[in-house]
Amino acid sequence: MRSLLLILLLASSSSLFSQHFDLRFGVGRSFMGNGDMRTLVLENELNYFVNDLFSASASVAYGRSDKGVWLSASFIQGNANVFISPFKNTHQHDLRVGGGLSVYRVSDTRITSTRLDINTGELLEEYAFEIRESAGFNLVAEYTFSFSHRFLVGLKAFGQVYENGDSNEGLMVKTGLRL
Repeated sequence: MRSLLLILLLASSSSLFSQHFDLRFGVGRSFMGNGDMRTLVLENELNYFVNDLFSASASVAYGRSDKGVWLSASFIQGNANVFISPFKNTHQHDLRVGGGLSVYRVSDTRITSTRLDINTGELLEEYAFEIRESAGFNLVAEYTFSFSHRFLVGLKAFGQVYENGDSNEGLMVKTGLRL
C-alpha cells in the first residue's frame, strides 16, 4: 500500500512539474489613490501555465513614491491571479487577461503643519505617519513575447481596488525566464 501511494505521489508531482513555469521581474509606474501619488513599482512573479488557455500567477510587489499629495508613500503587496489567453498561448505570443486577490500594506508620510520659530528663524515642520493594510481585487491585461525558448519580455496593465477605498493603477515592463 505504501509503495502504491509513493508511486501515485511521484506521478502526480512529475506531471505538475512537467507543466510550464516561468519567473518574471517587472518595473513600472502606478498611480496610488486617485492618481495623486505617482509610484515606482518593482514586482517578482511566478507563473504556472495549466494549458494554452489558462494560467495562474503569484507575485510580490514593492512601490515607493515621493511625488504627489503625500510627502512619501510606500507599499508592499502580494497578489494571486488567474488568467485566460483568449487567442491561446502560442509560446511565442501570449495575450492574457485575468484577475484575482491582492493584499497590501501602505505607509504614508505627510507634513501636517509648518511654522517659523521666531527665536531662531528656523522653519519647523510637523509630520503625520499612517500605516494601513487592506485586501482587494486585481484586474490585469498582459502581453508577453518570447524571443527565444527561455527568454521573454512583456507589458502589463493593471488596476487594483481595495476594500478600504484605496486604488492602484499602472503599467509595467517585464522580463522573464522559463524554468
